[in-house]
Amino acid sequence: MSNRKYPDFSFIEYTYDPHTVSREIMAESLVRAGFALRTVHNRTPITLWVQNQCIIFLRELEGVDYPQISGLGFIAPVGMIESLGASYDAELGMYRTGDTNGTRILFFSNQDIDADVFSADYSVVDTVPHDNVTGMKYFSGLILSGFTARQMDFYQELGFKFVKSTDGYNSLLSNNNRFSIHLNKRKMTNCKKTLIAETHDIFNTTAKLYLNELKPDVLDLTYDDIDKFESLAHRIVGYNCYAHGNYKSYSIENIVSDFIPNTDLLFRCRKKQLEISEKSLDYFYGERYNIKEE
Repeated sequence: MSNRKYPDFSFIEYTYDPHTVSREIMAESLVRAGFALRTVHNRTPITLWVQNQCIIFLRELEGVDYPQISGLGFIAPVGMIESLGASYDAELGMYRTGDTNGTRILFFSNQDIDADVFSADYSVVDTVPHDNVTGMKYFSGLILSGFTARQMDFYQELGFKFVKSTDGYNSLLSNNNRFSIHLNKRKMTNCKKTLIAETHDIFNTTAKLYLNELKPDVLDLTYDDIDKFESLAHRIVGYNCYAHGNYKSYSIENIVSDFIPNTDLLFRCRKKQLEISEKSLDYFYGERYNIKEE
């Protein structure tokens, strides 16, 4: 097992009931966030919404309790998929298993991608560049509730490395250091999740979200030590961003609550900081709501 090739994160699956949240509202929300409808499944009500390397599989399912991020998608070798006991879902054209807290884990095999099997199940509907893009490049993490030891074991079987444990979170990082999972120890319900997205210019992304009428949250911040960010300082303050670190090593962040139902979008630009910090998590999900540790 130690020398096997681990899967690469590829996409987020989001499931909703179109009788509860209309297709029009979902589409409008995604467009405002900079996504474009690119591909539709030929047999099932699944559409692919894309912005650069940020990919959302939007899945319709009647009777689902509430709209939410329902799964994570990976590209992996067949041997590893089989070692996890994932079964092939002919309707989706993917292999499927799940973590211990109900999040679906979906796989395309390397062989299927190489053989272009994907194109047999999906049809491209749009390839035209859109002017609503916000500059987000790729999804780099997910914040989940419902921490358990078994859940930790599951993601480590997927090749994630355990990187740190704090009072509030356990954090894991993918084998290629590109995608992190933060498991909230304080909340056991797993309805609302947070997507983390990378952007090269957080100030430009913030401005474009405003232009798209998807306003980031107003953050009540004090900037007592802002001078350590040097030439970035005035922009951090002006764009009302949360900043951690200093000019030489930083993560500068902003957030849109419920950019789609039950999903926050935390977007960031960084320098020498792979994953989001505990300090940031505590601010966005504690301090700004005056939430105390349990």
